[in-house]
Amino acid sequence: MFGGWSNPLTRFAKIEINMNRNNWVKIRVLTTLVISLFVIAPLTTAFPTGISGNAIDYGCACHGSVAEESVSIQVSGFPDQWVIGESYELTIQGESSVVNDGENQGGFNLKVEGGILSSHDESVHIIDGEATHTEEGNDQREWSVTWTAPSRGTQKINWRVYVNTVNGDGTSDAGDSWNIMSSSIVGPDKVVTNDWTDSKTVRIVMGLVASMIIVKILPHSGGMSKSD
Repeated sequence: MFGGWSNPLTRFAKIEINMNRNNWVKIRVLTTLVISLFVIAPLTTAFPTGISGNAIDYGCACHGSVAEESVSIQVSGFPDQWVIGESYELTIQGESSVVNDGENQGGFNLKVEGGILSSHDESVHIIDGEATHTEEGNDQREWSVTWTAPSRGTQKINWRVYVNTVNGDGTSDAGDSWNIMSSSIVGPDKVVTNDWTDSKTVRIVMGLVASMIIVKILPHSGGMSKSD
């Protein structure tokens, strides 16, 4: 007479297990969505106030996955051979077939492995030692920046610049493109070394010369011989 009876506690436990499974599935789905947003966001987010540091290591990925040769970059102002402490006015310009349909036109990032970069208008600012456009500066495709050479000589200094050209629609899409240019500039003929090293070297040389003079002048340990 009890063969068809079902324990209500057992049924409740099964329902609770199913609810826990459903909640676990929902949690996994939500977690996946959140992670996806964090991964995709850096690739689809524009930087109206410029970009620098690690964010630029792989190029202007927010405006295209790879560099495009269709973007032409011109950099003028770097000398063939720089002078210690001299300041140079640089001009960076980007040109491409990307048609601008809005206010935003492009941006840039310049890194020089030596010396100091500085801005002289509101279109450029310096972040982490690198020159990049401001929010006002992304309404153009040409920028000016000052580079001051190091106070001491080195063999050469490397530099690289990224330039992107955008269509101004406010999104990071296939209508945008970017490119990269890099080169190096030669330092002065005479490399200025540390003053302490120079003075120490002079003292060593003078010491050696003095020792040679003393050895030449002083008599031998056997004394001077007398002639009969």
